[in-house]
Amino acid sequence: MPTRAELKQNAKERMREQALNPILVTLVYTLVAMAISLLGGILGATVLIPFILSLAFVAVQISYVYYCMRVAKREQGAYADLAYLIQDWRFGLKLVVLSFVINLFISLWSLLLFVPGVIKAISYSQAIMIMLENPNMDIMTAIKESQRMMNGHKMEYFVLDLSFIPWMLLVTLTFGIASLWVSPYMQITMVNYYNALKNSNQSSAKVVLEY
Repeated sequence: MPTRAELKQNAKERMREQALNPILVTLVYTLVAMAISLLGGILGATVLIPFILSLAFVAVQISYVYYCMRVAKREQGAYADLAYLIQDWRFGLKLVVLSFVINLFISLWSLLLFVPGVIKAISYSQAIMIMLENPNMDIMTAIKESQRMMNGHKMEYFVLDLSFIPWMLLVTLTFGIASLWVSPYMQITMVNYYNALKNSNQSSAKVVLEY
């Protein structure tokens, strides 16, 4: 597995290789997310409208993850990536449902104590990216595969997540402006971690088969 420094350095390099600056894509993503939240506040007189807008918000969030996955693969990202889930609404809906199921499970585990909720959040952390790469996979299989991938790596992931605290403080101090660079940097680093974990698991499986 690469070190945290290597994962982060790779993320910076992938960002610099983009013809379309990730800051601009993140700006559009942020504006769209803000617009959805604003509409929720203005039109949220019924239960149906906030529900539909929450689906749209999650869809945009997952589409942004898809964009960052493309950047991590050294593909040229585009504004259109932010509408990725709209292009195939059935697949998009499945990803949105996956996100809600994950959040439901985390909430239920959090009812026990805070720590079990955190542990499960880490266990499920790879499920969205797994399904983005495997459109035909069902929801529970994606969750189980994430749990399998994170087995023995939870503390490693937790420490990687904690290492971004100084950057989050910078975002707070700049009233969110720094997030235009920090958000893609963090997300691409997490995609790099997913790719490294996936490759590590594949290598381990190959060794077992060869043995």
